[in-house]
Amino acid sequence: MNKASEEYGVGGNSDFFTFDKSGNYKLRLLTPAYPIATHFFGKGVPAKVCYGAEKGCPFHGDNAPKNDEGSEAKPSVKFIAYAIDRTDNKIKLAELPWSVVSQVTTYQEDEDYAFEEFPMPYDIKVTVDKEASAANIYKTLPAQSRSEIEPELLAEFEKKNKDRSPEVYIEQRKDKQRTKDGNNEPLKTVVNTQGYEYPVEEITPEDNPF
Repeated sequence: MNKASEEYGVGGNSDFFTFDKSGNYKLRLLTPAYPIATHFFGKGVPAKVCYGAEKGCPFHGDNAPKNDEGSEAKPSVKFIAYAIDRTDNKIKLAELPWSVVSQVTTYQEDEDYAFEEFPMPYDIKVTVDKEASAANIYKTLPAQSRSEIEPELLAEFEKKNKDRSPEVYIEQRKDKQRTKDGNNEPLKTVVNTQGYEYPVEEITPEDNPF
């Protein structure tokens, strides 16, 4: 994330949030979470952002990294969303694991915690245990009550999201990787509701439950 901060001009390290160590965290998700896939090649080898095999990403098939069984390792999928980090009450681009995003989606179907749009009407609490098994690293709970977002934070979020939405940030990372790979083929783009152009998203996160 430090490298991303330098390469994509989002600002200092405080503009990003990750669950970088064990502990208790509280967040307010301000946008839906958008998937970003990454190829990992093992310790000491730089990871590569995946922009899709059909779009020319070379790290598939024979060139894909291998898992412990020697088979093709699928890219790992995480999610990017704007969030308020309640540790310092700052708005940040947050990198979220599959399990946290999956848990948030279940709240939308719960009669006590259902919501229809973002920002979420309440905070979430995430307990992280890096020593636990993969399935038990993240435990997510909703706050007991709904609360309004501070007007100044809401205004700041709206500006940040207009200047660079999570979708745009993800596509910038993909484009950066494509440039490094020497892939200069134009991507098919669409225009989002804020007027930004970005490539059509073809990641299917349901196929990559990481």
